[in-house]
Amino acid sequence: MRRVLVSFALALWLLVVPLTAVSAAPRSRDSGEGHPRLADVDGDRVDDVLERRLLKATPGHRHAVVVATDGSLSLAGAHRAAGPFSVSRRLDIIGGFAGRLTGLQIRRLASMPGVLRIDHDAVIHATMDAARSDVGVDAAREAYGLTGAGVNVCILDTGVDPAHEQLDSKSIVWSDFIAQRTTPYDDHGHGTHVASIAVGDGVGGPEAARFEGVAPQAGLWAGKVLNGQGSGSESGIVAGIQWCATDPDVDIISMSLGSEFPSDGSDALSRAANAAVADGKVVVAAAGNAGDGKDSIAAPGAAADAITVGAASEWSAAPGAANHSDGVYLAYFSSRGGDTFAGDMKPDIVAPGVTINAANANTGNGYIVHSGTSMATPFAAGSIALALQAAPAWSSNDVQAALEATAEDFGPPGKDQDWGAGLIDVLALTADAKGEARETSFPTHVHVSAVVPNGGGWTYPFDVAAADLGVPIAASIILDGECQFFFPGFGCLDSEWSPDLDAELLDPSGVRIALSQCMAGDECGLGRQETLHAMPTVAGTYEIHVYAYLGAPNNGLGGGFELDLSTGPAGESPPPPPPPPPPSMHVGDLDGSSVSLSSTRWRARATIRVHDGDHALLPGVAVNGRFGPKGAILTCTTGTGGACTLTRDLKKTTASIVFTVLGLSKTSYVYVAANNHDPDGDSNGTRITVTRP
Repeated sequence: MRRVLVSFALALWLLVVPLTAVSAAPRSRDSGEGHPRLADVDGDRVDDVLERRLLKATPGHRHAVVVATDGSLSLAGAHRAAGPFSVSRRLDIIGGFAGRLTGLQIRRLASMPGVLRIDHDAVIHATMDAARSDVGVDAAREAYGLTGAGVNVCILDTGVDPAHEQLDSKSIVWSDFIAQRTTPYDDHGHGTHVASIAVGDGVGGPEAARFEGVAPQAGLWAGKVLNGQGSGSESGIVAGIQWCATDPDVDIISMSLGSEFPSDGSDALSRAANAAVADGKVVVAAAGNAGDGKDSIAAPGAAADAITVGAASEWSAAPGAANHSDGVYLAYFSSRGGDTFAGDMKPDIVAPGVTINAANANTGNGYIVHSGTSMATPFAAGSIALALQAAPAWSSNDVQAALEATAEDFGPPGKDQDWGAGLIDVLALTADAKGEARETSFPTHVHVSAVVPNGGGWTYPFDVAAADLGVPIAASIILDGECQFFFPGFGCLDSEWSPDLDAELLDPSGVRIALSQCMAGDECGLGRQETLHAMPTVAGTYEIHVYAYLGAPNNGLGGGFELDLSTGPAGESPPPPPPPPPPSMHVGDLDGSSVSLSSTRWRARATIRVHDGDHALLPGVAVNGRFGPKGAILTCTTGTGGACTLTRDLKKTTASIVFTVLGLSKTSYVYVAANNHDPDGDSNGTRITVTRP
C-alpha cells in the first residue's frame, strides 16, 4: 500500500539564515556567524542586533535603545557619563530608560558600572506570529466583527491536544482513523499546531491572546489520519475526507499533508478532495514542501477543485524574535506548479508559512515555531472561515474566485506557477464577502523581469529611506531554464539548475549583507530560486546583483529570471523600472595592410574586430566602412572570430588611403563608437591609414 507522508517532514526545518558578509569566492557554503538575536554573545553589555547596527551606522546616527541597570546608575549619572541624549521614558522596573544615543554614547554607557544591558528598542507585535496582522486578519476582524462563528473546519492530521489552552474550551468533533480511540489526542504534535493556527481561541494564560488562531470562534472537527510518526495510509485519509464530507455541519476541510511524490491530480486522494467539493465543502490543501522545481505539487493539493496553498513569509515580527522573517518572500521549500497544471494553474494562493508560532502539543500552554505549507494551509482555511461567516452562501468556486481576485499579486502579472494568484489578503477577501472594497497595506514591492548575459551580471539599485529601516528587504528570484539532470518518469535527479545564477544584496557602502548561492547555501531547493533577505540598518541606495556562476557545469551561462523585491514603506508599489539598456558593441581592433597587385596597382585592406560590452569577440556583426572621403560604402560580416576584412584596389600613384568605420549593426545590440579602441596603437579604432607596399 502506498504511504502518504505528512508535509510536516520538511516543515520541521528551522529557518535561520546567516546574514554575514561572505567573500565572493565561488560556491562554498556560508559558514556565517548566525542570525542576529537579542543576545550578548561577546559580553560587552550591548545586544548583538544593536552591535551590527553600530558597525554599519554613521558616527553621529542616534539609535533607539533600552538601557537596563542594577539601580546604582541614575539618569543624571548616565548623562554625565555619556553626554546629552533624549529620553523617551523611564523604565523603573528594569532600573533604566529608553532613549536615543549615538554609537559612542552607547559604548561609553555600556562600560559604566551598574549597566546591565543596552538593547535595540525593537518593535514588538502582540499577535499570533506577525502573520495575522501582516496579511490583514486582525484588520478584517476589527472592521467586520468576524471570528469564524458559525463556520466549522474539519482538520485531517495527527489529531489534536484537547488540553492545550488554545483548544481546551472547544467542543471537538472527533474521529480516529489510526487507533480508533474515542477521545482526542495528538501523539505527534503537527495537528495541534495546525488546528491552533486555524481556530485557536486565544483564551488562557498571558501568552494565549498573542497566538490566537485566525478564526477563533470557528468550530473544530478533527480526524486523526496520521500516526505518531506523521504518516498514514492513503485509504485512511480518503476515509477521513469522506467523514468530513458527509457531515452536513462541516464547511471547510483542511489538509496539511501530501503524498510522497508529485501528482497530476488523478490519484485517489485528489479525487476524494474533488468529490468533497462536489458535496458542497471548501477543500484547502497544502501544495507540499518539495521545493522550487516545476510540477512538484503533491496530492491532495493536486486536486483540480481544491484550493492549493503555497507558503510565503510575513514581515513585521521584531528582529531576534523566534518568529522573525526578513520581509515578504516565497518560501524556497514551497512546491510549484508547471506544465502538469497548465489548464488549472497551481498553487492557487500563498499564505504565511515561514516561522509560524502556534500551539505546542502536550504542553498545556506552550508554543513552538514551525515552517511549511502545513502552516500556510490552516492559515488560509481560517481566513476562508472568516469570509464564509460574512458570506455564508458562497460556494467553493466563489471562495476561490474571491481569494484570487483579492490577493496581493506577487510574481508575473496574473496567476503563475510559483506564487499562484499571489499572497492572501484577508482584509480584501472579507471586504469582498461583505460587498465592499478594502485591502491590506503591504510593504512596497515591485516585479522585474531581466536577463543576465553570459559570463556577466545584472544590477538593480533601490533606495531605502531612514523612516523605512524597520521594514526588511526581501527578494525572491525565480530562474528560467531547466533541471540539469532531468529524466522522464523520474523528474529532477540532482539539485542543479541550468542556467545557474547567484545573487547578493549590497548595502549603501557596498558591503554584502545577504548572499544566495544555491546549491551551495541555505534556503535551497533544486536551485531554481535564489532568496535574499535582510534588515536594513542605514538609509541609502541598496543594490541587488544577479550574476552567472562561472564554475562547472554552468561555465558562465546566463539566462532570464523573475525578481520580486519587497521593501519599506508599507503602501503602494512603485511602477516597474524601465527595461535594461540593450547590450553594446564597439570596434576592439582595427588593422591595415596592403599587397601589390601589379606594377601599376595595389590593394588596401582593413581588418575590423568587433567586441561586445565585456570585450568578447562578437560574430554576426555587419560592418560598414569606406576607403577615402568619397569611396563607396563597403560591408562585411564578422565571422566566428569576430572579425571581417574590407578591401579597395588603388593605382600606384596613390601613396596611402584612410579607412573609416562608419557603423556596426547586429539585432538587439547598440553600437557605441566612443568605445572603439585599438590595442596596437596604430589607429583610434575608427580610422586607420593604409600605406602603399
